[in-house]
Amino acid sequence: MSDKLHVRDSKESSMKGYAGDTATTSEVKAKLLADDIVPSRNVKVETTDGIVQLSGTVKSQAQSDRAESIAKAVDGVKSVKNDLKMQ
Repeated sequence: MSDKLHVRDSKESSMKGYAGDTATTSEVKAKLLADDIVPSRNVKVETTDGIVQLSGTVKSQAQSDRAESIAKAVDGVKSVKNDLKMQ
């Protein structure tokens, strides 16, 4: 039996999560920018714990659906919250 207390460094694990979320956000933004259908300048992307949130404006439901589909296809994305509004 051991009486040693082990404490995980939550700062280290949260930094790894932050770095992963930042990379995910960057990849989603890059894929949206490369897409001819989605007006990427109008779409804001944020990622927290692998959950991508899309916000901003698009002109059609097709653009909204396409942006969501692109985000879902990125490695590391657990889910997508699509808050895009149509103009």
